[in-house]
Order: sequence, then C-alpha cells, then structure tokens
Amino acid sequence: MRIAFIPLFCLFALGIYGQREKDGAKSVTGTEVVNEYTTLTADATAGSTVITVSSNNLNANGRFSGALEPGDLVLLIQIQGATINGQLHPTFG
Repeated sequence: MRIAFIPLFCLFALGIYGQREKDGAKSVTGTEVVNEYTTLTADATAGSTVITVSSNNLNANGRFSGALEPGDLVLLIQIQGATINGQLHPTFG
C-alpha cells in the first residue's frame, strides 16, 4: 500500500507549482492574441523552480488581469537555429 501511495503523492504534488486559473478561467477565441513576452536576466538552470525576468509588466495590451506575479503559469521556450531578417515586410512587420 505504501509503495502505491508514494507515486500517487508525487503526481499530485506537481500541481502546487503553477497555479492554473489563479485569476479565473480564461477563454481564448480563435482570433484572440494572448502573446506577451520578456527575457530572462540570467540563464535558467535545469530543474529550477525560480526564474528572474527583465520585466513583470507583461500586460501592455490589457490582455490579462494584471502583471506577472509569483505562482503564475508560464511557458518558457528557447529558440534555436532561426535566421532573423530585420527588414520590414508587409505581411509580418
């Protein structure tokens, strides 16, 4: 019985880190843009539960109820192998 309890406890303990719907449910329509972004001030180490960002004011367009706060659920991505064209283009800026 104890052996079955330990994996079950570990599975439920994962939910304490990111607080989904902390500010209420967010329904996104097919045309709604929810992108807001910032950069990290230092590299994030594997397994780290804390990151430091350049700016927590990620609500410039009023898409969320407030600025980024501790406990908010975020998506971190690292783009690699991309070529950036800085020239303006009529379809993407």
